[in-house]
Amino acid sequence: MRRTNAPRDRTLLRSRAALLIGIVVVGFVLSAIVSEYRRKRAVEEEIRMIADTVSALEQQRVRLTDLLEQSETPEFIEREARLRLGLQQPGEDVLIVPSGTVFDAPDAAAPPAAEEGSNFTRWWHHLFH
Repeated sequence: MRRTNAPRDRTLLRSRAALLIGIVVVGFVLSAIVSEYRRKRAVEEEIRMIADTVSALEQQRVRLTDLLEQSETPEFIEREARLRLGLQQPGEDVLIVPSGTVFDAPDAAAPPAAEEGSNFTRWWHHLFH
């Protein structure tokens, strides 16, 4: 009777070993799938970031192209020559005003003097008179 049990034990051991090997192989395959999925997500994120950069650079290129076209017009050249170089047309007088200079306004353009009284009284007159 021992001989009949021996082949059965061997097949049982072989099936357990095959099952274990199968589980290990499936584990490796699942690990590879998960790793590939993560890599794919990282590549897609990098592609999205590069596309955003390309879009921003394209907008900048359009803006700079417009500025270049505008800078080639005679009006732009004249304005820059006046502002940056202090040049003038024949017969013109250039007046250079230092920054921070305050001029007194003429009397005709001066605002009316503030009325005397409390703040409430001034508002009342302002709103209802």
